[in-house]
Amino acid sequence: MIVLGAHYDHLGYKKDRKVWYPGADDNVSGVATVIELAKYFGEDVNRSKRSILFIAFDAEESGLLGAKHFVDKLSAEERNKIKAMFSFDMVGMLSKNKGLVLKGVRTLGDGVELAEQEAKGLNLLNLSDKIEERTDTEPFGSVGIPAIHVFTGLKSPYHKPEDKAELLDYDGMKEIADFSARFVGALANQQEELVATKKMQRLQENPKSIGKPVTLAGMFQLNSGKHLYDDEFYDAKSDIGFSLGLQMEYRFKKLWAVDLGGYFNNNASRSAEGRFERNSLMVPMNLKFGSNVVISAGPYYKYHFNGKNGNTDLDFENTFRRDEWGYSLGVAVEVMNYHVGWVSRRSFHSIYSNGPKVIPIENGVSLGWRF
Repeated sequence: MIVLGAHYDHLGYKKDRKVWYPGADDNVSGVATVIELAKYFGEDVNRSKRSILFIAFDAEESGLLGAKHFVDKLSAEERNKIKAMFSFDMVGMLSKNKGLVLKGVRTLGDGVELAEQEAKGLNLLNLSDKIEERTDTEPFGSVGIPAIHVFTGLKSPYHKPEDKAELLDYDGMKEIADFSARFVGALANQQEELVATKKMQRLQENPKSIGKPVTLAGMFQLNSGKHLYDDEFYDAKSDIGFSLGLQMEYRFKKLWAVDLGGYFNNNASRSAEGRFERNSLMVPMNLKFGSNVVISAGPYYKYHFNGKNGNTDLDFENTFRRDEWGYSLGVAVEVMNYHVGWVSRRSFHSIYSNGPKVIPIENGVSLGWRF
């Protein structure tokens, strides 16, 4: 069986029912395409060897609730019968997008080859093995069903009242529907079994397993740091620093992971002499919980290899502490390969080896890209 779906909900009325969000591209365009495909495959001459299920999902905008409910209610036998799923979500801007996205098509063994064979001049984009998490493909992909997001990009007034029917590319929508009929028809009439990739097969066998447990990300953090004088009635003024490095994540459960990083860290504060800064090697380790919204906490270690207070070099042999241990807390949004978050760090001890209790802290934003 092949599932062709589109969500039929949108934002509707907002602001005391005074503003209407029509949602022409998101997602009237997708629903219209699924209806056209149902009409096409409903004709006797186009009947396929495999079953095709046409479905419109509700509550996608509320967290993919309709698609999740559908998948959750499937028995193991029913789930195993579904060999591929297509989510038509925002397909009304082909010309502006200069091509059609088929994200996730590589989760199907020969999906890319067949799609390119049936393209007939249509420019195909993002032929990846990554399941889109922001549309109805996610619940299917999470249980190992190859799931393809059919998409023409965020070229319309996304989630705005201006997303109206007159802006849609109707010739482009027809081209997409014709291509989809050819591509889905080829899959539905293929003599050989439709085979998922090994990654998806592992998820089919154990839906709670992790498809790619170890990932690597490049990270940049822009920090505001300062010193807390715990024994005094004042604190130092803050100054700007940064961190740049790599972070490796091991996801041992669907919602749980640990990460280990290696960073160059420039941390700073203000002092009577001017800018107080230290350059360090930082190694944070965090326990993380969540999927798209992630919270994290854990210890870090810093080795300070040089620094200055105004124009004076810091003496790490006699005055200042070279090794630093502390803890960090964070929250982030992680969608597709992107990471945007906030992180806070606080040392367990003073910057001085022996002397006043002066605690360094940092707060800042983090930006990352998962390879």
